[in-house]
Amino acid sequence: MACHTGPVGGFGRKPLNIDSPGYITDKVSVSGNLQFLLLSDQREGSDDRVVLFPMEGALHVAWKLYPTLTLVGSQDFGFLREAYGMLHNESESMYLRIGFFTLPYGLLFADHTSFIKEGRVEAGQTTFEERGLGAGLFGARYKDSGMELGLSGRWFINLAFTSGVIGQEERAFPSSQGGNKKSFTRRAGFITNNFSLGASVYNNDNEVADRRILRYGGFGWIKAGPFALLFEHDEGEDEKFTVSGSTQSRASYLELVWGFPFPVKKWTSYLKTRWEQLDPNRSLENDRLQRWVYSYRFNPMAYLSFEAFYRQNKEEPIEKNNDDILFLTHIFF
Repeated sequence: MACHTGPVGGFGRKPLNIDSPGYITDKVSVSGNLQFLLLSDQREGSDDRVVLFPMEGALHVAWKLYPTLTLVGSQDFGFLREAYGMLHNESESMYLRIGFFTLPYGLLFADHTSFIKEGRVEAGQTTFEERGLGAGLFGARYKDSGMELGLSGRWFINLAFTSGVIGQEERAFPSSQGGNKKSFTRRAGFITNNFSLGASVYNNDNEVADRRILRYGGFGWIKAGPFALLFEHDEGEDEKFTVSGSTQSRASYLELVWGFPFPVKKWTSYLKTRWEQLDPNRSLENDRLQRWVYSYRFNPMAYLSFEAFYRQNKEEPIEKNNDDILFLTHIFF
């Protein structure tokens, strides 16, 4: 559910002081993630089974070569996830990064199974199909090479100019396919301690895939005491160069989070309720996919969390018996 946590890009995983895990020197820091997923599979037409497997084993390294230049690398099970250089001011509120990285679109969370990312929708009893709006484009597992300009603060702006030939984590860099125009990703908005609102746009004219791709939408969150509400809605349009007409799609994400102290310990635990919807082709009736996801996460000790999920999948026109029960263990620093 929440595998492939984001790396150090944008200074998000940087140790705060010498006592923080991952601190090596004033110039070099590391961070890491190790996640295991346990799931119960009891779908009709298949044998009941319980599966335990590693979702992620990632190491992220940042080296501040100069006060205004940081080099970043990220490895996951031997696969290159991100690699880039970042020019920035000393306050790290403005940057230019060049290399291979995840595109800045929408809510920047790590769950690639959400419909606003890759989707990971079942297409049979044993195989999966990615049908989310970000599949093959800007999902958590997809990277592109190019450059990105960024500004953080009360107002944030991210502008990424990239090759348009997307690579997955299993493929270190996008291979040259020829005939591709560049892609352009824009993300901007406003953020405070209790509120954020922004918008994203992605477009890519891919001559090899014979697609003109457009994605756009809004996102944000609201915090009130121990409660937070996260939301995103995106629209999509895919047009073929060789034939007339286009396919329009849309996806929505809404999650309510309640944080409260874990019994006996001081660390916060979380109860979450999420609703998602995907309409892969708005011109067709009864093809929508919906999910209700309920989860509870707690930290029994620092740098270790457990989370249990129940995911209720609703499909049209037929609702299959394919609900999920998942348990996620996350070790991080």
